[in-house]
This record gives sequence, structure tokens and C-alpha cells, in this order.
Amino acid sequence: MSEGDKLFQRGANAKDMFFVVRGEFAYTYSGNCYESMFPGSWFCEAVLWVKWVHQGDMVAQTESCIVAVSSKEFRDTLLQYPDVTSYPMKYAQHCAEKLRGTGEDFFLSDVPSGLPFEWVEFSSYRRDEPTSNPSLTGGAPSCGPRADFPRTD
Repeated sequence: MSEGDKLFQRGANAKDMFFVVRGEFAYTYSGNCYESMFPGSWFCEAVLWVKWVHQGDMVAQTESCIVAVSSKEFRDTLLQYPDVTSYPMKYAQHCAEKLRGTGEDFFLSDVPSGLPFEWVEFSSYRRDEPTSNPSLTGGAPSCGPRADFPRTD
């Protein structure tokens, strides 16, 4: 991306999670507040787990390179590997519950510092643990891939 290019703007439906490979991005929210994103940073993780609308604007500050992870392709790929799918499904449930539990005064953001959930290692979830959402336990094969995630498009 070139300097000044807008990656996304507030109010747009999110479709991808991003990783900064090279360059710098500025995330602007609530008028003039901003955070800088540098190589190694990621943002818009929530789109992998729930329907997400961008909460601010992301603009390249320098010539930059990013990697985009499509939320749809991510979910479709995960569901091809049932041996490991239960871990991210439980993490998705965790994220969705945290987001639903935030009050109106809580600030939502596309960048990690503004999300109400902390990073949880998938290894902390046991495959055989029951969940409060039966669709997250694997579901019947006829349910189709989208029924296995709390997020639907």
C-alpha cells in the first residue's frame, strides 16, 4: 500500500484480519485519537470470530505491506480439519461472550488494545469440555460449516 492509502473506514463491514509486514499504519478512532501499527502488529482479529463492523479508520503512514486473512476462508479451512476445529470454536465462543458482555460505555476497537478479551492459548481448551452453545460442540454433519461458529454472514 502507498502512503496515505486507506485500508478501511469506520462503519464498513469487516471481512479480513490483517498483519503488518512492512511499514506503518495509523488507526484513528473517536475523532483524533490514534494508535500506530508497526511490523508484527495485527488488527481486526474479531472478524474471525464474530460479525464485525470497523470501529475506526486505518491509513498507511508509509509505503506498507500487509497480509490479509479472509474470515470466510479461515473458517472454511478450519472446518476441513475436525481434529482441531473444537479449539478455535471454543475461542470464538469466548470472544463472542466477552463482546456481548461489554456495556455501552466500553470502547470497541479494531486493534487488540481495544478488545475486551485477552489472548487465550487454544491449548487451554480441552476438546471434550462441554460448551454452553451446542453448535460449538461439532454439530451434526448436516449443519454445514457456518452452523459451527457463533458468527454467520
